[in-house]
Amino acid sequence: MQLKTLVLLPAIVVAGTTLADTPDACHLFQTETEFVTQTLHMQMEDTRHVLKIPTIYFEDRFDRVEGGEHNAQLFRVMVEDFTPVTRRQTGELRKEGNRAYYNFVLHDLIDLDGILGIAVESMATGDGRVMDAYETQPSDFGLDILLPKSGVQTHRDVFIAVDRSNSLSAVINCSNGVGEINSRCNHDLRTDEIDVRINYPREYLPRWNDLQSSVSDFISCALNH
Repeated sequence: MQLKTLVLLPAIVVAGTTLADTPDACHLFQTETEFVTQTLHMQMEDTRHVLKIPTIYFEDRFDRVEGGEHNAQLFRVMVEDFTPVTRRQTGELRKEGNRAYYNFVLHDLIDLDGILGIAVESMATGDGRVMDAYETQPSDFGLDILLPKSGVQTHRDVFIAVDRSNSLSAVINCSNGVGEINSRCNHDLRTDEIDVRINYPREYLPRWNDLQSSVSDFISCALNH
């Protein structure tokens, strides 16, 4: 499938901020004094990445074990300032109806082309993973959207981003059900040779690049601190 070149758009205003206002995802690396060093083992690739992360980002005791090794690691942070959100705080935010936080997982998945195939299959158009059955069209926020050539109604929306070399750099798969209370997006990317899935409410799709940049910065700091 031919991918279109990503067009860099001017900053977009969302909820009083702009996409250029990316929070400093590394601010706690400068102010915290307690850190945990652990290893992320990416089993399919059989590679290991040593991460040093402020302890405040971990809410479970087994994650706070110095020198531990994990196959995946989950983080939950606020959208506006990238501060960590605990499990208890998550419950409180939900009760308040506050959805201004998101999750991201560091793990080991198949490549983005494979993820894209799974994503288009989830659109449930009957075309499965036959990529020739879909076409890309420019969408909002500097993304392209994949649509079935048959014109069949899709059950999910699948967006892609490409880098300056015209290579696939992110796959974003969002629920699109009419009247859904909690429509969300799964946003897959690869940064610093680590596979990442970000999950956020669909209303934050306009800020996909902002969220992606913050997560990438956080991982870079964890690898190099």
